[in-house]
Amino acid sequence: MPNILIVKLPQGSNHIIVDETTGQNQVNRNNQRAQPIYWLLDDPLLDLGAQFRPLHPLLGNPGFKWVSTPQSGIFEEPGLIENNTVLRIRDLNKDTNPRGPWSYMLWIKLTDGTEYHTVKGNTVGVVGGGDSPLIKNK
Repeated sequence: MPNILIVKLPQGSNHIIVDETTGQNQVNRNNQRAQPIYWLLDDPLLDLGAQFRPLHPLLGNPGFKWVSTPQSGIFEEPGLIENNTVLRIRDLNKDTNPRGPWSYMLWIKLTDGTEYHTVKGNTVGVVGGGDSPLIKNK
């Protein structure tokens, strides 16, 4: 079963947030298969023509970037689907350690060219507490 995280732009804010109140950022380890994680843009963002920025690591603001980089082999490389409106990554971690958490940043761009991102080191970046969005294995 995939973990689904919703990306929102609160009214009057200049940063996007990831809603972690549902616990979807806490991913079960599975010995049989990788666990998919999806970030979906909410309807108001889609109405504004939002898309995740391209994922190329040499871009200054890629759509996804690890802040605390996990060890090799824990996650696959992220990908974009659905016309860049859905970000996908698979959690490959089958061991009891490391568990994380691993923080990351997201960037999106609207059709008018305006860009938004989550905030590193600021509670504005997450609904439900924390400094920046996190993925944790449980």
